[in-house]
Amino acid sequence: MSISSTVLSMTYVGLTTALSTGGYLHAHESGGGAAVLDVCETCNYTTIAAAVSAASDGDIVELRTNDSGANHRIDAQIDVLNKALTIRGEASAMPAVIELGSGLNSAAKSAFHVEWSLPGLYPVDFDRLEFKPDSDVNTTIVSGLNAYVLFDDVTITQMGANPSQEWSSALSFDGCDVSVSNCSFNSIMGLRGSAILGHSSNLHVENTSFVNCQSMVGRGGAVMLEGYTPPAFGLASSGAHFYDCSFTNNKSGVTGGTESAFGGAVLIEGYVAPVGFFDSGFVGNEVLTSNWDSGGGAVAIRDAPATSTVVFMGSTSSAICSSNTSLKGFGGAIMGEGGSLEVSGYNFVDNEARSGGAISSSGTELEVGGLPGAGLTRFTTNKAESGGALW
Repeated sequence: MSISSTVLSMTYVGLTTALSTGGYLHAHESGGGAAVLDVCETCNYTTIAAAVSAASDGDIVELRTNDSGANHRIDAQIDVLNKALTIRGEASAMPAVIELGSGLNSAAKSAFHVEWSLPGLYPVDFDRLEFKPDSDVNTTIVSGLNAYVLFDDVTITQMGANPSQEWSSALSFDGCDVSVSNCSFNSIMGLRGSAILGHSSNLHVENTSFVNCQSMVGRGGAVMLEGYTPPAFGLASSGAHFYDCSFTNNKSGVTGGTESAFGGAVLIEGYVAPVGFFDSGFVGNEVLTSNWDSGGGAVAIRDAPATSTVVFMGSTSSAICSSNTSLKGFGGAIMGEGGSLEVSGYNFVDNEARSGGAISSSGTELEVGGLPGAGLTRFTTNKAESGGALW
């Protein structure tokens, strides 16, 4: 794919246009006639599950502040099937806190499961929420199948991996269109992509932070993207895009581990659709293993088909890869295997690996600099046994 066509397909304007004409953003904004179902201790609905069950397509479930000060709570999976909803905290208050109980610990359970078997006009929207698991709870917060799902001003923190769920992640999607804006993922321990796992899904992430997230099996400390077939209902196959995001101190693998590990912050594995990182920063992410067949202290690209493209494009000081490490493997900041990798306007500082202190490229068409609108690409004090900056 040429630089010009890559940029065209990945710009924010292009993505927004594609989603709007597909009925995604426009439908979300047009909530006329929607009923608001309040949830609180003294409301008509005292539990989230009861309100979601009673809601019709397009309604709003609003979590109001309880007079007692108690948080809202979920102890069993809530299914949102074949209807679009907004589930939100009230506008005049702090984000509504949802406690997650031990009933969610069983295999293949999540707090919310969103699924469509028929086309719908609206996505399911989670807004102004904070999820707070009990100390013994390790579960997926939201899972989706063939759905449109939006998250805005959502916080998820201090969650552990559920060993009974092979793909345990805070958010897990298969064949979905997903938008994540103004969110925070902090101290989440998962298996594959501890914060977000996207299988054959489109993903748009904006102004969102990923801090201290860890993949215990060495597959994407915060985010993992894999596979690709177009999402349901004919929406554009836009791929995955990250705008003004920050990835800090995320880890793939475990200290002293001997298994291969990839992507301290992000792992892109066999993902055919385009992926773009725009003015997003990667600081202090690392791959933890003694296995040399590992890599991508910040981002690892594996098994990429020849037609796939990953772009890093920066125009501000936020576009930095600093102090990321893959000490026993490849690519202190970025490891590429297959496909095309284009990097412009990023600063690579103090990254370290065995091979390719900043970037390693194996079977990847690598192009550094040249993207229109990007700043200069700089490499400073990166370290490696082979290829201090590039390998």
